[in-house]
Amino acid sequence: MCRLLRDGVAAVFGPTIAETSRHVQAVCDAVEVPHFRAHWDLDVDDDLVSPTSPGLYSFSVYPLYAAVSRSLVDFVVAHNWKSFTVLYDSDDGMRRRTRGSCDVAFVNES
Repeated sequence: MCRLLRDGVAAVFGPTIAETSRHVQAVCDAVEVPHFRAHWDLDVDDDLVSPTSPGLYSFSVYPLYAAVSRSLVDFVVAHNWKSFTVLYDSDDGMRRRTRGSCDVAFVNES
């Protein structure tokens, strides 16, 4: 990180590990260099600045959980599906989906 800054890096992309990313974010905020987060962050709902959110120079390349959930619901409704199944490859996938779930009831009109 020090070498990148010394060489005049314009922005930092990553790392993909959340714990390491928080350290990189802190350095980027201190030196006012944009940091693009390259991981799902379960502690952050959006890029709005608040005491618990990333700093002014940190941006996520992942969509908001609510936007992903809303898109899934819109797709299911648009195709008039009566049911669907979501498979996850990790526990984090389920946690992301649960946090961003929309309260939508599917009504069987038949």
